[in-house]
Amino acid sequence: IGQKLSLSIQVKEKINRIKKTFMIYVKMIRTDLKKDPAFFSEFNLAGKRDFSISGKIKEPKTFYQNCLDNEKIGNYVAKYGLSREKIDSLLAEIAETEKELEKRASMIKDAEQTTQQRNQVFRELSDWWINYRRILVHVFRDDPQQLEEFNITAYSEGYKPNKMKK
Repeated sequence: IGQKLSLSIQVKEKINRIKKTFMIYVKMIRTDLKKDPAFFSEFNLAGKRDFSISGKIKEPKTFYQNCLDNEKIGNYVAKYGLSREKIDSLLAEIAETEKELEKRASMIKDAEQTTQQRNQVFRELSDWWINYRRILVHVFRDDPQQLEEFNITAYSEGYKPNKMKK
């Protein structure tokens, strides 16, 4: 659990850092290109933000890749300090985070399988105990006091307990 929790915290911090860096560039570009909506549309930044974990990685990844693939956009973002090297390092950080997300998902899946296996063993043990108890009650039906050794309360044949009055 400690390793999974530690990895989850690291991944969350990295995703937040990636998203924060991305949003700084988005806001600067959006502000700068208010008068040129046609060029701004080439950045594919318009529309609603995806706040899911995958969306927080997908949007920056698409943006940075677009900066590398489109020379006009690449030249424009260079004035904000987004050189090819900087974009490559940001994409590498995103790729590393994606790998850690996959590792985390695998760890969660393994933990869920372990929990399911544990629960199955408990169910089997419970079923065994219920059957064992039934057998004990049947075997000691003539001498129910013997059942007290097994912490089982049973009544002699013909005995009907009184209902408690309120």
